[in-house]
Amino acid sequence: MIVGVGTDFIPVERFHRLWLRYSDRFCRKILNDKDYPWVDESSPHRGIAKSFAAKEALSKALGVGRRYPLTWSNIAVLRDSYGKPFFAFDDLLLTHLSVYRIHLSLSDDDGHVLAFVIVEL
Repeated sequence: MIVGVGTDFIPVERFHRLWLRYSDRFCRKILNDKDYPWVDESSPHRGIAKSFAAKEALSKALGVGRRYPLTWSNIAVLRDSYGKPFFAFDDLLLTHLSVYRIHLSLSDDDGHVLAFVIVEL
């Protein structure tokens, strides 16, 4: 049974400006330590935008917004061996979300990132 669907569509340029202005301080607010492989040195703003969009789409699909225990720092966006993105949760959040199956799709093109999340019970 589908519990919720969330999507987020954002311009990468927005994250490029934030990256140039705040750099690592900005990253620490959005990224989990495990997220950093997404932050490619050649275009870190694209990886940051993907991670942010995925987390935002998840919060929309769950219908809870960004409130405890769902915070950006206890969610990581990773890739499996085929490059498919998935969420990894810190133990605290995992206790709340372990009953759900969560599907994540990410796409980027022409300066935008799209994240789509389906949450199933």
